[in-house]
Amino acid sequence: MHERTANPTLTMFRLCQEFGWTPDQVRAQPAADIEAFIAILQENDRLGRLIPADDHATTILISPD
Repeated sequence: MHERTANPTLTMFRLCQEFGWTPDQVRAQPAADIEAFIAILQENDRLGRLIPADDHATTILISPD
């Protein structure tokens, strides 16, 4: 499987958007943490494509004990 390289500007935008960080705050994070966050976001995106969100598909009922 071919893994494409993400555009660094788009990656910066996504991290700022997801975590509420400024670009300087993203740059201050350890590289290993950024790599982990990117992997998590990519997996969430992949799962979102595999399992479409349907607000009506699941109903959660909360009742008092």
